[in-house]
Amino acid sequence: MTVTSLKPRAWLLTFRPESSQSANEEIRLDLPEPVLALFEELPDPDYLLDARTLAPITTSRSHDCEIIFLPAGSATPFPMQKAAEGWISEDASGTGARQSVIEIAFQGARVLRAVRKIVIVGDQDWPARKGIAQFEWIYKQLCRLEEGIVSQWQTSEEDATFFYLSRAGHSFQRRVGVSAARASAARYWLIRAETLLDRSDLITPPAARRIFLEMCLRTEIAARIKAAEKAVDAIHLFYEQAFMRLSERREARRSLSIEICILLAILTEVALYIWELWF
Repeated sequence: MTVTSLKPRAWLLTFRPESSQSANEEIRLDLPEPVLALFEELPDPDYLLDARTLAPITTSRSHDCEIIFLPAGSATPFPMQKAAEGWISEDASGTGARQSVIEIAFQGARVLRAVRKIVIVGDQDWPARKGIAQFEWIYKQLCRLEEGIVSQWQTSEEDATFFYLSRAGHSFQRRVGVSAARASAARYWLIRAETLLDRSDLITPPAARRIFLEMCLRTEIAARIKAAEKAVDAIHLFYEQAFMRLSERREARRSLSIEICILLAILTEVALYIWELWF
């Protein structure tokens, strides 16, 4: 495809764990977990840039990111270029606030990234979209994990107080086991995310890898993964120890019950023997 044949385009990016058998373009991502990035193309970028004057977009699902591609140079009208720059810096809440924008330059092209918004300026869109999809997926999952850690801290504090100051029962042990399992799953995901950062050569072509690494660097993904690992490790350690101690308590109570039953059986046998001797 030549530069002259390029035209401005726009997509809604949505992540799905498996194919929905739709006509949308799909890109498969394998790490940190298998997922499909679905690109639903819009009729025109103006559906995002100037939605107030156009009919609402009819979609069957919510989307994770909005992407606009603009050909470099004179192929894109100047008013559209200015509209795209204003659009990406607008806060998605619609309050008129401005949000920070990350800009990445590579091979004469540019990628602008804000929360749930992307603008690609260049002579090809597919490699950039693949790197963007890989980054947006890991970024989305990491943000969700960080939010879960924040809420889990308070829950863990309450569980620790209850565990050490009361006689926890079977229902509490089950809850502790579920929390320990969730922490283990989070640890596993973080390890796989680190593997992707260490083995970025798995992302091809090189342009997609370059965009992914640059975005990870600008958003400090590696440092955030390390911090999340420490928090998850602390949470997992508490719940793992609590689950083991509760299991030991249940086993001790079970053993004591068995021993009491055996003792009662022996006493009964002795009582019957004495009864037979006297009567």
